[in-house]
Amino acid sequence: MKRLKQSRNFLLKLGDALDAFKGGALKTFTPNGGNIPQFYSFGNLSDANTFYLTLDSNSDIYKALTECPQVSTVILRKAQAYANGRISLVNTQGTPIGRNDSLNKLLRTPNIIQSDNQFRTQLYFYMIAYGFCPVLKIRPSGMSDIKGLWILPPNLVTIKWIKTIPFFKTDINDLIEEVTFKNGNETIKLNKADLYFFTDTTGLNEQGFLPCSRLSALKYPIGNLIKNYKSRGRMIEKPYGILSNQARDNAYAPTLDEQERERLYQEFNQYGTSDGKKDVIITDTALNWQMMMYPVEQMQFLDMQDSDTQVICDKLGYPHDLLGNRKGTTFNNKEQSIVSLYTEHTIPDAINIDQQYSECLELGDLRSVITSFEHITALQADQKTSEEAKKIRSEWVWMSYTQGGLTMNQALALLELDTKPEGDKYFEPIKPENGSTNTTIGAAQN
Repeated sequence: MKRLKQSRNFLLKLGDALDAFKGGALKTFTPNGGNIPQFYSFGNLSDANTFYLTLDSNSDIYKALTECPQVSTVILRKAQAYANGRISLVNTQGTPIGRNDSLNKLLRTPNIIQSDNQFRTQLYFYMIAYGFCPVLKIRPSGMSDIKGLWILPPNLVTIKWIKTIPFFKTDINDLIEEVTFKNGNETIKLNKADLYFFTDTTGLNEQGFLPCSRLSALKYPIGNLIKNYKSRGRMIEKPYGILSNQARDNAYAPTLDEQERERLYQEFNQYGTSDGKKDVIITDTALNWQMMMYPVEQMQFLDMQDSDTQVICDKLGYPHDLLGNRKGTTFNNKEQSIVSLYTEHTIPDAINIDQQYSECLELGDLRSVITSFEHITALQADQKTSEEAKKIRSEWVWMSYTQGGLTMNQALALLELDTKPEGDKYFEPIKPENGSTNTTIGAAQN
């Protein structure tokens, strides 16, 4: 009898659900009384791509930066790592030029509201995020010297390109028909001769002649993370389920009419776990709540978050060990990750920016901008380890040479030194008159 009663209750609940789907009696409870967002609806799978940002427009990139914390965090940390470098102006011999030089002052204070560190952090951030970063050069009227540099947010800049083949042009300005900047409700036309576009090392964007964003290939992991956060927030505020009339177990109990269902629906919208919501439903009707979603722990939100974050870190060139993760990171792994960040990503990016910085400041061939990272503690430790390894290698090569295992030129080649015309010989100890064998370095060199 107990099983029959359980089966009867199940069929009654199933009947409620089917009636709801057929007659539209089931209401979907959404925040602010709106429709179900795309992030949570079970739409046509052929429309799955509409759930994701395309990331081929500045507006989509801006949305990714503001709605996906992993994206903005990784890019900002990479930008800060770059800005840790010490920038200087040098001559052709690599000798730094005096601090009182006007261009050196410009490097230290590019504009009236930003320091060198702030300017270069923002420059790198925009360049990685959008593929390029426009910089406006300020010159006093009637003068050619640059007195200020202002970064323009790429999402507020519109470039109208010429419709012709670019192969025979010698300057990027020859490819630009017009550049405008949106300042609130005002659109300002800029002098393209006063603009310099710092560009990333990615491929060209299909919509113009500038590189594409590094985020272009990340629309799925970024979209997954945005949906992950929104879904968790939606579940916390109010879960999905069916609110049915429990009195149907009693054949003599009245059923819910359409008016009562609508009233309960409107009341239910006022309840939830967020601030300003009620936490108790008061009604004379016997109601039953049936959850229509998987338990949170079974949905593995955090595991999916970690997986998508790892993909973003790999694509943007930021070691995942340096980002807060649930598994933790050992000290040695963190130190190696810092070295990897600088040697494999930050320094190559800095070389690219240095070359463009020199062009932006119109330095010519006699001066250039360089960024040094020799003061970074992790790189100093790595350099010390490298020198110790080089010493051990040198001792091994010397021992192999003095014991007849290598010729002089073979030993020199292993030490990355220039070989000698008469060096294809094995070590021959010098025997002094007393008959002893001399194996000093000087003897070997002779």
